[in-house]
Amino acid sequence: MSHITKILLKIIMLRIRNKIKPEIAEEECGFVEDKGTSNAIYILRTLIERALEVQFDRVRHDEIITQLKQLNIDGKDLRIIKTMYWEQTAAMRIENKTSTFQDIKRGVRQGCVLSPDLFSLYSEIIMRNLENHPGIKKPQKVVAESRLKQVAQLVSHERGETITMLGIINAIGNSLPPCLVFPRKQFKPHMIFGAPPGTHGFANPSGWMTKQLFVECLRHIHRHVRSTPEIKVLVILDNHESHISIEAVDYCRDNGIVLLSLPPHCSHKMQPLDRTIFGPLKMQYNKAINSWIYNHP
Repeated sequence: MSHITKILLKIIMLRIRNKIKPEIAEEECGFVEDKGTSNAIYILRTLIERALEVQFDRVRHDEIITQLKQLNIDGKDLRIIKTMYWEQTAAMRIENKTSTFQDIKRGVRQGCVLSPDLFSLYSEIIMRNLENHPGIKKPQKVVAESRLKQVAQLVSHERGETITMLGIINAIGNSLPPCLVFPRKQFKPHMIFGAPPGTHGFANPSGWMTKQLFVECLRHIHRHVRSTPEIKVLVILDNHESHISIEAVDYCRDNGIVLLSLPPHCSHKMQPLDRTIFGPLKMQYNKAINSWIYNHP
């Protein structure tokens, strides 16, 4: 890489760092100023157990470009990054014979000034998705004496079954009976024994919400709120693929339900339930689990 190119990339790095830095979680340790990696043992262990290859040469170009666009990176800088950094080809030469050139679609350049920031952003995306993965519990912060090099916390990790819950809560705190999706082929009434009255249960082999089941959840909501095209009700939700279908949009239009879908990778900041209900619930849940693990070694 020429000196002129290094200077240009250094300028771009200083421009985009102000937008990338706020996206990096406080727990991120790699390539972050005044942070060590000794406290990242849990994160590393989790990544190994999930067999995720988080390396410089595994960064997906299309995913990084998508994230940079969502951060509103200047179009000129983005075009330079795409042209100089991503749109590359490579070939192999063996005994004076050269193979056909292939597009390089993964990896960041070793030694490039932009690589650490781009890699940190990519790692943050993976960890955000990993926190919502079933069976993984993010530990709380550990307070220890200064100058300690090894600080860790005992955590529990089990590969349990995934059960999806669709919570329906309004702005003043009132709630409707939830919808539960069980990892089964057929739903049985005993599955929701002890659940809040009116809970609606479904079955799906994966335990995840689907487009068809979400339409049934919309019918469940409509039965309780009794909205009409004249008296509408607003439903705020994330942009999960199961929430986006022609059938769901048509049903909402006919029954006075206005859908407001939040942009990707921002529900942890913008979604009201994540900020006011599920966030504190996860915090208290983690405290209870940590207390039990500490008292039952």
